[in-house]
Amino acid sequence: MDLHRLSTAQAEAVRAPGRRALRTTVRTRRRRSRTVVVCGALAALLLVAVLAAVGFRLAGGSWFIVQTPSMGTAAPVGSLVVDVAAAPGDLQRGDLISFRPPASPDEVYTHRIRAIGPDGIRTRGDINGAEDPWTLRGRDLIGRVAVVLPGVGWLVRSLPVLIGGLALVWLLSGAVRTPHRRFALRLIGVPLVVSAVLLWLKPFVNTAVLLTDSQHGRTMARIVSTGLLPVEVSEQGGARIRLSSGQVGDLWLARSDQQGHFWMSSALALPAWGWVAVGLLCAVPAALAVINGRRRGRHR
Repeated sequence: MDLHRLSTAQAEAVRAPGRRALRTTVRTRRRRSRTVVVCGALAALLLVAVLAAVGFRLAGGSWFIVQTPSMGTAAPVGSLVVDVAAAPGDLQRGDLISFRPPASPDEVYTHRIRAIGPDGIRTRGDINGAEDPWTLRGRDLIGRVAVVLPGVGWLVRSLPVLIGGLALVWLLSGAVRTPHRRFALRLIGVPLVVSAVLLWLKPFVNTAVLLTDSQHGRTMARIVSTGLLPVEVSEQGGARIRLSSGQVGDLWLARSDQQGHFWMSSALALPAWGWVAVGLLCAVPAALAVINGRRRGRHR
């Protein structure tokens, strides 16, 4: 076909499919280039993190995830405890240490030193009612706590599942050619993976009952918050207390059923700005869906 003999409109109609194909090819190449750059950066960061972790281990350091509330607010459940090597002579009363109890060498505890004597080291958890029933020697010691990172332990525990789930969503949605449909599938899949992990770990709102005691016809429940966010624990129609992460409180219970059971509930207790932040976070998927819909309309 001789383009010189066509009108301007006819010539543009002939060239348009080729231009669209060229633009599509350019966009595809750019997307692939961005993907390669992002994946390369993530791989480099992962490699640096692995090398740093190996070097820290070789230098005698260690880290553990706190899974029990015995240290209260000093090391709440879900904290990552980082230890450095230390000899018994380098320790003093009040230090946090990680150790293996002589009676349970397969377990690891992180407690505070209460006393150091000729016979060894005595320890206790900050919210425990009594000292630990053992005396530690040098061979039981793992290290002195250098830093406590609240909440980071939850992230470490969730990373394998999060990475696997998000990678699966990305691979399955990558088979969809249409960009807006691929984006929509990822917009559904990513929150589902994150929600499943949160339901499994329950890192934000959780409590544990340490003990109960009856006095003068009333029952006291000593409760500790084991979640990251502040909570309000209440008896149905009765008393209530507010607790932050790792905090301990006493709730006096007055009502029980015919079997003598008491019923308590815990709920998120955020300030006004906290609820605003939660609302904005929950609105992110909806906002992304609207943006995706508008882009699709412009392409059409």
